[in-house]
Amino acid sequence: MTHFMPLEVSDLDAVLSEISRQAGEARELAGGLSLGALNWQPSEGKWSVGGHLAHMVILNTPYLGALERAIGEARAGSRFSDGPYRHGWFGPWFARSMEPPPKRRWKTAPAMVPDPSVQGDIVDSFAACQEELARIVELGRGVDLGRTRISSPFMKLMRFSVGAAYGVLLAHNRRHLWLIREVMQSDGFPG
Repeated sequence: MTHFMPLEVSDLDAVLSEISRQAGEARELAGGLSLGALNWQPSEGKWSVGGHLAHMVILNTPYLGALERAIGEARAGSRFSDGPYRHGWFGPWFARSMEPPPKRRWKTAPAMVPDPSVQGDIVDSFAACQEELARIVELGRGVDLGRTRISSPFMKLMRFSVGAAYGVLLAHNRRHLWLIREVMQSDGFPG
């Protein structure tokens, strides 16, 4: 199920609702799985349920710091607005490219590849990332989320607005939650 959210909205309550929904979906999907089921891979080179969750934590965590710094700088520079925000073309395009079902495969940078075996607390780690993202979204209320920009922590040349970054992270999470469902529907899944 796709929960696409247009990036042009200035309704941060909708963003916060989606953050919470994703944490709940992850807990619903993986919260009761055994360690064996969390680490089960449908085939060599394919990620497990836990691998997808770990990847989201690996990717989201550095973005949290970048977002918080950018919002702090925007506040210090008095860049305020309640929207609507202008995000440029790249961020919204990139977010749309992440939406499930995956239409384009992206090469995962080595720094974002999860350990093939994860511990049982990976669901809690993802939920904690989502809680931190919600805190940062709240911190950004009133900041011009279109003019305030960040660079990707993984590719410095990739820059987009804070509002578009919210969209990218949430679309990326939706993509991997969709892929988790795919893993769980695979023949032989021990869940």
